[in-house]
Amino acid sequence: IQAQGEFRQISGRDLPLDLILPTKPPQLVEGLDNMSLVNAHPEVREAKIAAQVARYQVRVADFERRSDPTVGVALGREDAELLARLTFSIPLQWRNDYRSNVVVARQESLSAEQQLQARERQVLGQLNQTRHHYNLVNQTWQTWQTQGIQQLNERLDLLKRLWRSGDISTTDYLLQLEQLLDTQMTTAELHGNVWQSWVELLAASGQVKTWLQ
Repeated sequence: IQAQGEFRQISGRDLPLDLILPTKPPQLVEGLDNMSLVNAHPEVREAKIAAQVARYQVRVADFERRSDPTVGVALGREDAELLARLTFSIPLQWRNDYRSNVVVARQESLSAEQQLQARERQVLGQLNQTRHHYNLVNQTWQTWQTQGIQQLNERLDLLKRLWRSGDISTTDYLLQLEQLLDTQMTTAELHGNVWQSWVELLAASGQVKTWLQ
């Protein structure tokens, strides 16, 4: 039930009840190394946008601080006299240069950059950890696929022949058969662990929605 709800929340679809997992999970997007995946990760992209906005706020604050007073001269005639008019405009920041606004904006920009770097390190660390775990579990599963299954089937066939020939009792046959069946159950759990670790790797790389699409 929990898996059904989580799948519906992410994909908007119901999880098929007769779903059979393939032997091997699909590969992640090819051609992308860890840093490419980090840069494309939704959380990192969000932090980058926040840092860009903070840098823009620094430029705005600095522009407001640099606004200068303006002086203008207007010439004209009244009757036979030549008149000149001097205009002088003083922006409000002439009295308040807004230096404190620039300082605050720079501090916020620095904080946003630090948060971006921290998020990149966090995502990269999580990605490296989950990829390493997936590779270990998947390697174990692939080794079982190439060697373990054949050995298990050979042991099952041998056990049946020994029982049918009377070389072992029914009790011994059932006990050994139970052990082999337990091995099969462990194999199914290993297969499930491969897919679980692959889903965790998919989430760590930020590729869940891409894969579902």
